[in-house]
Amino acid sequence: MYEYKIMVKVVEPQAQWLDIDMTTVTDVGLAPRLFNLHIDPKEEYPIGHRLNGWLASLAAEVKGHAATFNQYPPKNIGLGQ
Repeated sequence: MYEYKIMVKVVEPQAQWLDIDMTTVTDVGLAPRLFNLHIDPKEEYPIGHRLNGWLASLAAEVKGHAATFNQYPPKNIGLGQ
């Protein structure tokens, strides 16, 4: 939303150059990661809980996006998830 990005799952490669073969997808925990893409385009430093108003707005967007998976379920591409 605008220049902000929220992450509720993180893709973590376990070995260099083996992104598909050696990658895990994990939940971020209790609080999602929030990034300002204008300030941090590489998404290296999460903003944290300083922008609670943005977290609420982005959480509503995430909820709406997640609801689309009921009508259009994701395809199983064989990654074991």
